[in-house]
Amino acid sequence: DFAAAYTGTLHLYVVDWDTTTRRQNVTVTDGTTTKTIAMTSSYNAGAWLHFPVSVGAGGIVRITADYVAGYNPNIDGLFLGGSGSSATVPGAPALTATAGNGQVNLGWTTPADGGSPISGYKLYRGTVSGSLSLYQTLGVVSGYTDTGVTNGTTYYYAVSALNGVGEGTRSTERSATPSAPATVPGAPQAFTATPAKPKGNSLAWSSPSSTGGSAITSYRIYRSTTSGTETFLATVTGSTTSYKDTATKRGIRYYYIVRAVNAVGEGPSSTEANSIAS
Repeated sequence: DFAAAYTGTLHLYVVDWDTTTRRQNVTVTDGTTTKTIAMTSSYNAGAWLHFPVSVGAGGIVRITADYVAGYNPNIDGLFLGGSGSSATVPGAPALTATAGNGQVNLGWTTPADGGSPISGYKLYRGTVSGSLSLYQTLGVVSGYTDTGVTNGTTYYYAVSALNGVGEGTRSTERSATPSAPATVPGAPQAFTATPAKPKGNSLAWSSPSSTGGSAITSYRIYRSTTSGTETFLATVTGSTTSYKDTATKRGIRYYYIVRAVNAVGEGPSSTEANSIAS
């Protein structure tokens, strides 16, 4: 029992003297707040754990070490107040952000723990660079998949590590813009065929309503002398929306379609157009 009220820090020292496999969770409860530090890595070199506590006169602080792996849990020393060790907050993780379809995949390195085991991470997010707010508080993990995103919106992220001393410096900000995978372009619009002078047929069209998320690189033109049986005739560049067919015979009706092409592939056909060659 505390003879007098106390507000300060409880410092615990733990060391795995003879193995590197002991794992435990250490929990401190002062009757108002509870804090747990997960010992998820070897502590055979010793580690300080720091817990803020506040109790009234006659109050108690309960310390629990719960077995996770290896030998029995252990606590090797404790005292109140003072710095207790040279432990500091953790260093800054190195963050990466990779965009996907409806998600952003985040990963980070484990920073220096500052002499106190890392107990978790705080993830910050925003849609404006430099204006991030706390988004998630996580356990001892090295990544997070953010599915609460909208394709086409750019998201900015930073992550910080936590230990018994407190929260470390945030990582460098990273950004990613989730998007749906590209598809083939739509069909060219307003396709027409008219007799050309002095010979052939003139073809014209407008760009598709959708590029499929990838720039149009070319158009492929198909032709036949019977409706619905067109075969490949020619290719023009993606910036061209017209073509003059002079490989024709005067007075013959020709049928045409055109298709747009991007990096994914060839899109659907335009409506069919026909003209009698001059």
